[in-house]
Amino acid sequence: MRRVLPTVALLALAALACGDDNNGPTGPVISTGSIEVFLTMTGDYLDPDGCQVSVDGGDLHVLDPEGSVTFTNLAPETHTVLLDDVAANCTLEGQNQRDVSVVAGQTVQMTYVVECTPCGVGWIGYEATDLGTLGGNQGYATDINDHGQVVGTTRTSGTDQAFLWEDGVTTDLGTLDASYPYSRAFDVNIHGQVVGHSSGEGVGWRPTLWTPIR
Repeated sequence: MRRVLPTVALLALAALACGDDNNGPTGPVISTGSIEVFLTMTGDYLDPDGCQVSVDGGDLHVLDPEGSVTFTNLAPETHTVLLDDVAANCTLEGQNQRDVSVVAGQTVQMTYVVECTPCGVGWIGYEATDLGTLGGNQGYATDINDHGQVVGTTRTSGTDQAFLWEDGVTTDLGTLDASYPYSRAFDVNIHGQVVGHSSGEGVGWRPTLWTPIR
């Protein structure tokens, strides 16, 4: 004689066989998002160093030309992106400070476009500065370094004298010794070292290096 199981028992067995889908494993919950910032540079004389970019006033990150930087682990809210260190001959298109809304689990992309031009192009004009002389009425400049130091030669009573001009002050660089009363300066490096030559009657020209004494 066959036994018939109650309906309730059959349902219980079916539940055990199938399991409860609601209690299965679940994936991690993503609560942050990202911002990827791109830099596009156009024109001539592009700055090979690129620019720098930050989010919410945090650390600056180097942003290479035609490159990108990704800021991760950002809360799902509005963040402020700011571009910095734009070269003097380059101009940013559009607004610099930009508000970007981050969505959890997503990466928002944005692009800064910077246009560069040859130095001097589009500038309004220049201001001329009289560098002065060492007492004569003639002189010329031959070089300038990144610190604004200018070197050249002035002529006083027919004698050439090498000079260095800095912050409105003209300094006589002097000569090798009394046998070489004439001097000319041609170049100055970033350390303030100057090269030129000294000369005198019957002794010819002598290559000369002037080094700052600290």
